[in-house]
Amino acid sequence: MAAGILAFSAVGANSMGDIYGMKMMFIFAILGFFMERYSFSVAPMILGLVLGPIIEPSLRRALMLTEYNVWEAFSRPITAGLLLISIFITLSPIIMELRKKKSATKQA
Repeated sequence: MAAGILAFSAVGANSMGDIYGMKMMFIFAILGFFMERYSFSVAPMILGLVLGPIIEPSLRRALMLTEYNVWEAFSRPITAGLLLISIFITLSPIIMELRKKKSATKQA
């Protein structure tokens, strides 16, 4: 299956008419290979590559509306809520690991 995906990706990258697309395809294929080999999740990279160009203009527009005041842009209720949820999701594995180590130290 991987060979088929690589072949279709190569055809799609080559159809752009320049070598830049092929170079980028191989660079990201190698990056994905090493991420998979060393047990990094590939899904966040793919989401970042797909959603990044969509989110960036929206962030720029939001900052222009608030006259480039970052605090005002991120203190809106929905944005602040999503930011807090993102921070919680990011920090919860670290906190759980610290609690595990702390409880293991108390039991020993």
